[in-house]
Amino acid sequence: MRADGTLLDLSPLHAEWTGQYEIPYRQTPRPTFYQEYGHWLVPSILWLAAGILTVTGWRRRRGGS
Repeated sequence: MRADGTLLDLSPLHAEWTGQYEIPYRQTPRPTFYQEYGHWLVPSILWLAAGILTVTGWRRRRGGS
């Protein structure tokens, strides 16, 4: 199966089988979302957690729910 989901060939049931295919690939693929923005993931989660903890702590001190 290729990356786009295309089936190249089906193997027979209960029989030995081999297949050799030439799979094209991009020499310079586009970067993924994680490659582009992954370095912001951990800091943004930490800032979000700090904000949530600050807000919930502030509400508890003021007697809110």
